[in-house]
Amino acid sequence: MEDWDDYRYFLAVANEGSLSAAARRLKVSQPTVSRRISQLEQRLSIRLFDQLPTGMQLTAPARDIVTIAENLEHNAIELRRRVAGRETDLAGPITITATQSFTNYWLARRVASFANLYPDIEVTCLADNQVLNLARREADIAIRFGQPTASGLVGSKVGTVHCGIYGSKDYFEAHGIPKSLEDLSLHRLIDTADPIARFEQSKDLKVLMRASVVSCRTNCPFTYIALAQSGQGLIATTSYMTAQAPELMRVLSQDYDKTIDLWMLMHPDMKSCARVRVFMDYIREELRRDLDPLMGKKAA
Repeated sequence: MEDWDDYRYFLAVANEGSLSAAARRLKVSQPTVSRRISQLEQRLSIRLFDQLPTGMQLTAPARDIVTIAENLEHNAIELRRRVAGRETDLAGPITITATQSFTNYWLARRVASFANLYPDIEVTCLADNQVLNLARREADIAIRFGQPTASGLVGSKVGTVHCGIYGSKDYFEAHGIPKSLEDLSLHRLIDTADPIARFEQSKDLKVLMRASVVSCRTNCPFTYIALAQSGQGLIATTSYMTAQAPELMRVLSQDYDKTIDLWMLMHPDMKSCARVRVFMDYIREELRRDLDPLMGKKAA
């Protein structure tokens, strides 16, 4: 019997260019990917890849079956999605994707409360700063910042998150409190590296603190907060991340208050899925109730 799932592994290697990258994408081990490719090669009686120093390269026969494999994968994903979308029981799995910081600082506790209310719904939280593909069933629900750019999804704006400039009380005692945006160039900057360097508030602060000394740099949102708490310099971040950091103090809130819309999205085929709907309704209500730390009541 044909194992169509092997073609999923074949496409992952073809798209990623290496066994290790395909394994990371599929969230399996590299030997598993290698074994599934070998199985498919044996069944088809062809070699699918040439292993070159630059990575895995499709052979000529393999290039002929890429489109067929893509169609198989598309049909399998659509079948699973449509079946899931027709489920009416408040039971079964759902997968939520959101940024690392939002998941850890806000979403995780709400998921725990939701699990107490609906113990038969199994929620998986994918804390990832990369944008996952809902059409491919990499997740059922996405909570994203900013105007959605992906086509074919449905959802709504569920709130507005505010961003401010923060530093520790110890830092301000040692270096003084900036009285204007122009004063920021006299202070120390905690800089960012990808992926968090792509956040608009991080870019803004870098421009505002153009002549500042960079005390340190990080690519991790949690380290970003920890460095500010330890007095290393100033950061620009969302209000929900600092709600549990009493050491941090917001400054220049009248001069800098960046707002970012928060959206909750799903694929249209999931609109009729009862467990997806009840989770989205629950999160909307939690967001509505949680205005102070999340939606950005300005600091004095």
